[in-house]
Amino acid sequence: MLTEEPPPVIAPSLGRRKQNDLSGNGTSLMRYRSCWTRPAFREPIAVVPATHELQVLIDCAEVDAASRRNDVSARFWELLLSQRARKTGGGSAKGCSPPTTEASPPRAGRWFLIFGLLVFCAGAWRMLTPFVRTAESDTTGAPIESVVEPAAAIPIPDDLSDLEPELAQAIRAHVDAVRNQPTNAVAMGQLGLLYEAHGLFGLALRCYESAAKLAGAHAKWSYFAAVLGFDRGITADVESELRAVVAVEPDFAPAHDRLGWALLHRNDFVEAAQAFETVMRLRPTESAGYVGLGQSRLASGDVAEAIELLNRALQVDARCNMAHYLLGRAYAKLGDKARSAEQFARGQNAGSVHVADPWLAEIPAAIVGRTATILRAVILNATGRRPTAIGLMEQLALNHSDDPEVLTTLAWLYLSARRDDEAEVVLQRALATGRADFRAHTHMAEIARDRGRLGEALDHIEQATDLAPNKAWPFHVKGTILARMGRSAEAIDALSRAAELPETKRSVYVQLAQLLVASGQWDRAIEALETVRALDPRSVTVHFNLGMSYAEVGRLDDAAVALRAALALAPGQPRIINALRDIDRRRAER
Repeated sequence: MLTEEPPPVIAPSLGRRKQNDLSGNGTSLMRYRSCWTRPAFREPIAVVPATHELQVLIDCAEVDAASRRNDVSARFWELLLSQRARKTGGGSAKGCSPPTTEASPPRAGRWFLIFGLLVFCAGAWRMLTPFVRTAESDTTGAPIESVVEPAAAIPIPDDLSDLEPELAQAIRAHVDAVRNQPTNAVAMGQLGLLYEAHGLFGLALRCYESAAKLAGAHAKWSYFAAVLGFDRGITADVESELRAVVAVEPDFAPAHDRLGWALLHRNDFVEAAQAFETVMRLRPTESAGYVGLGQSRLASGDVAEAIELLNRALQVDARCNMAHYLLGRAYAKLGDKARSAEQFARGQNAGSVHVADPWLAEIPAAIVGRTATILRAVILNATGRRPTAIGLMEQLALNHSDDPEVLTTLAWLYLSARRDDEAEVVLQRALATGRADFRAHTHMAEIARDRGRLGEALDHIEQATDLAPNKAWPFHVKGTILARMGRSAEAIDALSRAAELPETKRSVYVQLAQLLVASGQWDRAIEALETVRALDPRSVTVHFNLGMSYAEVGRLDDAAVALRAALALAPGQPRIINALRDIDRRRAER
């Protein structure tokens, strides 16, 4: 009688491996993940459960064949008879009877026994073939079946109740799709897309790794896993993964681009340059290859070529902030401080530059749930992908046509894209719900102000400041509206209130200072201008206005310092030169 579960039967093509290395759980199988991304290795690792009886039969057969023993235990014969009885529909196995343990069978009987044993092993192998077949490698690159029980290997959040109902429902649907198609790489990969789109990066990575194993020769899910692991810092060795991807997809520019940055990350400038040269060849009309190669050249000390490449990047895309930033570094290495400062100023908010990626573009499409979609649209807009963000919000607005937050966010994106007419229509829909927040009223006030409807603009902004008395933005807009209406004192009060609140922008102090200067309130104007100078020390206008304000209150030395700072930023400006001469004359007359 067996007291333990027998060890698994290993597919013959693999040989016998240690059971703990082939236990069938997802953790141990992760050790073999790198094999699946290389075209040269396509043989899967398979574990097939066996019944108690068949395992005993096979083990006994192996022992008998090895030792050539003539005596077989009575327990073995009982199991043999039971197996044959089930196969023939019940009753005893015809022509077979168990031997006694007192005496060995005659010589002819022994050969008959060996022959029968071999026949039985062949039959047992035929019974196991359907299980073992899943372990055979498909050399044509077709999807390879999962090693473990698929339902048990599917990554699922610990508690779906913590998620938005729409997201939880989508996860359940995708999980069901994976259970129904356990060998379908696309089903598993799409579950990973859903997770990554909603910030569940650990679960997404596990899905991509499983999909990569299922996909065989197809590199898509290996690429997703490599990019996610590299971007989130949760996978150490992405270089080998990306090399495997470009080996399978040699014309896929995004993979070469990511490989280049991975190589730069470990200071391998020569191979990184080769990767970026491939990107330039495949995507000559995009700036990413030029920027990457420019950074490689800059890091390796070839400043002149780096400058040439970065200028070519700007010819392709004049809005490439990263190219300006790297040019600032290049000119700094040459000691050209003026050009370096100019490029650094133009390269503010520089971010990573990559080629257009049709695979990664699938991630936003996987978003479900209102809150997550809004957040994703905001991120897409901030990273220069405004058309994608607008399309995402337009789709969401179709399903949430009476949701004021969705409509207001869509209107904000329209305004950012200079599509004011569409923004106004959407804002009117949001306000018609009666549940719109201060943002909808503030946006409507801005549109009405810019179109000269100042009375309507003031009505909306009054409602916005009532709804959000501690937000700087509505008071800022209110100040600009009142200034246009000629109500300077009220405008100064509104802008002063905005300056006291958190999240105040530089432009608040600039406009406040202008109004204070125009009204002759020099001390308050100086205070506002000094704040602006601290926020933006390279503004010629701020230094000039501050110098003139100092002069008005008799602080001539401070005025001279401010005007010289303005002249250093804008050499040769006649207005600044004349003002500085006047200040120097007045100082000499004291």
